[in-house]
Amino acid sequence: MRRFAKRDGERLWIGGQAYSLPPGGQVRVLALGKAAEAMARAVIPLLQGWPVTGLLIPKAAPREPLPGFAIRPGGHPLPDENSLRA
Repeated sequence: MRRFAKRDGERLWIGGQAYSLPPGGQVRVLALGKAAEAMARAVIPLLQGWPVTGLLIPKAAPREPLPGFAIRPGGHPLPDENSLRA
């Protein structure tokens, strides 16, 4: 994730796509799959200065909570009932 995510001032670059960060606004992160926690933890430091909240739908609940994030484990590699509820 660190190779694909960069910040340039008020723009966040993910995989070559630029996203404008809202001045004075909040950023919401959605991460899905077995790497959801790792992806979220990699991008959070890039968003320093913006309030960050989000939803993680990982294969299993992380060992440590991620402040500001709802965590709803779901099936992997195929979605299951928990995935649908999330």
